[in-house]
Amino acid sequence: MKTIYYIIFITILLQIASCDVINPDESIPAYIYVPAFQLNTTANQGSNSNKITDVWVTVGEELLGVFPLPALIPILKTGEQTITLEAGVKNNGIGSSGAAYPFYQNVQTKVTLQAGETDTLRPVVAYRTETKFPLVENFESSSQLFRDLRVGTDANRVQITNAGALEGNAGQVMLDKDNPRVEIATVNRFANPVSKGTTVYVEVNYKSDAPVLFGIVGYKNGRADAAAYEAGFTAKAEWNKIYFNLSSLLAGTTYDEFQVVFRSVLPSQDNVFTQDKAMIWLDNIKLVHF
Repeated sequence: MKTIYYIIFITILLQIASCDVINPDESIPAYIYVPAFQLNTTANQGSNSNKITDVWVTVGEELLGVFPLPALIPILKTGEQTITLEAGVKNNGIGSSGAAYPFYQNVQTKVTLQAGETDTLRPVVAYRTETKFPLVENFESSSQLFRDLRVGTDANRVQITNAGALEGNAGQVMLDKDNPRVEIATVNRFANPVSKGTTVYVEVNYKSDAPVLFGIVGYKNGRADAAAYEAGFTAKAEWNKIYFNLSSLLAGTTYDEFQVVFRSVLPSQDNVFTQDKAMIWLDNIKLVHF
């Protein structure tokens, strides 16, 4: 009988040991919670409006990953850790094309992490000091820059209005069946910085009854090329923000200068207009590069 009990006892021990191998104790993570980013701007940088959609998280030297906001992030480390947060945006508004926005500063902080505990971080970012702003158009002045009417009539010109505006005034463009197409560029030309290997973005706040494309008009030795468009936005009833990456339109070109340009057409199907008119509101347009 003692032998039988001994065998049973050994069998139970082996089973317990086997379970520990198959299902080892899992570490309990600590958590950080990032609800949103806040952007602070100076007077020459325009509005603090932003659409930061993701957070890129690094603990020490290890990149944990990219997390959509608001984000609850598990971390398998405890004790004092250096946490770096980078603000992420959607390139050209495309959900699958997220990027850490190069013009926003990283936020770095030290956090004492405890297993099973959550620390809330509310990062405040600013533009990097080396960021250049050759264009900041908030439509608060009568001398707004989008005055080069390339396609359309005087009825399509940008009008400054506070009706339906996001902040103060906005630029408004009207399309109708008599004036269904518009293409407007800045009266200013800007030096092409991509020849120096830099990145170029245009930020835009908008709401619109029609799709709109944004792009450039390139110049070489004072002569204009045809407008080229990278991406745009679809109709949206509420104010939104988009970050257009124009670097690929400028890279590899020999342009000395360029204008920022947008175009729109009254929606139609089978050559029949589906709307009598469309209104487009634009605000806080910024051209940024290093």
